[in-house]
Amino acid sequence: MPSPSAPADPSQPSFGVLLLPLACFTVLAWASQLRHLDIGDAQLYQVVARHLAQDHAWISLRSAGAPFTEHLPFGFWPMAVVIRLFSEAALPWWQLAVSLATVVWTGALSRALAGRWADLAATTVLGLTQNFFFQATLTLLDPLLILLATGAAAVWLAGRRTPSTWALALLLCAGGIAVKGPFGALPFCCAVVARALVDRSWKDLFLGAAIAVLAALPVAFFLLTQPAWREGYLLHQLVASATGARADGELGTFAALRTLAGRFWPGLPLLVPAACAALGWPRGAVAWLGLDANATRASRLLGVTCLLMAVGLSLPARKVANHVFVAFPLLSAWCAVPWAPRLRRLTASASGRRAVALTGVALLAASVAVVAAGLADWESGPPCVGSREFSGELSKLAPGESIWVVSSNPNWGMIESLQAERRLTPWYTAQLDQPTTGGPDVAVVEQAVWEAHAGGWVEVLRARGWVLARRP
Repeated sequence: MPSPSAPADPSQPSFGVLLLPLACFTVLAWASQLRHLDIGDAQLYQVVARHLAQDHAWISLRSAGAPFTEHLPFGFWPMAVVIRLFSEAALPWWQLAVSLATVVWTGALSRALAGRWADLAATTVLGLTQNFFFQATLTLLDPLLILLATGAAAVWLAGRRTPSTWALALLLCAGGIAVKGPFGALPFCCAVVARALVDRSWKDLFLGAAIAVLAALPVAFFLLTQPAWREGYLLHQLVASATGARADGELGTFAALRTLAGRFWPGLPLLVPAACAALGWPRGAVAWLGLDANATRASRLLGVTCLLMAVGLSLPARKVANHVFVAFPLLSAWCAVPWAPRLRRLTASASGRRAVALTGVALLAASVAVVAAGLADWESGPPCVGSREFSGELSKLAPGESIWVVSSNPNWGMIESLQAERRLTPWYTAQLDQPTTGGPDVAVVEQAVWEAHAGGWVEVLRARGWVLARRP
């Protein structure tokens, strides 16, 4: 190890350079939530976490008074603790910290496998992936899932074979399963098989399988002792996804691959040289990259892991896009690893080091420009009427007050936004002229239903296909 006075190795990125992609990610992630966003799941989970913090009933979740068993309760616990200690306003900061930790961990895995240049490249790819930084501050279960699942896989891929490594992998994998069931175990299981194949070690395979089984036992015991969760989560979520009975999501064998192809940007083109490095072909491309033994092994480890993850994500009959995001960190590491030797040679000269530094500064400047132009949140639609046109009237209602949501079919976006943003209690009905004696005196009505079934109510405001009405 060099002495404290030894000069820094110019062929290695400095600490400041390593921080540039983290700064880009933080700017982009935080900017994504500056505008008003109506993400249904995020609003629903915010309400669930709010009630959990209020009720102190750690395995009895609810949303607007109704029991909530669509997801395991454990992923909501950190959110409830944040709300209890600080407030709901701190939730985006917590989510950002979790997502930032995932970026750092992805870089650490790449550095352990192929050096500091792989760390820089991996954090850059993951940090600039739009679907990753866009959800980084949202009140979703995915950021915590991705952190724990990636951590378990990273420990197994890069860690030494010691009891402490096995214990850490067990804890992280168990945490991932507790947040989102099988998707929490998928990266670890794929990493176990990959290391067994690349290193030709049956011992690793059997040991990893045993750890995966042990990691699943806490959730298995919970479901065994909780009939409501067996029905709501196990049957209506997991089994329904596996069989295709679930209403949301996308059918089709290649739906998960289409999601990867459409959403893993800008990293997708980098998968081509990554695949070349893992296969060792074509030889011209491999020679140009200048792969050393570490980069070759790392490319194969990560390539097999990612390929197995793509297969695993394709197995359920019904695929949900958010589940595919759990593959993004390991895909980013795979994209990055083959470039480590090339970058190291490039920065052997002063001009190469200047080029890399200027590229990092340009990326940071581009991130700020994207934020200023409002392009970071291009996926989000226009703000809901409850936050704009109806905001003044809805502000007159007390927190917890009931309100009708009237539409031909349940409009969960409106229901969830009224719960999360306005702290109201929505009641759904299909027709406003149905008997509503004793019910709420205020209604948000779909315009088509309003014109067909006014029911003697008085229109207050109208905007974008909705009518705000009061009982006369």
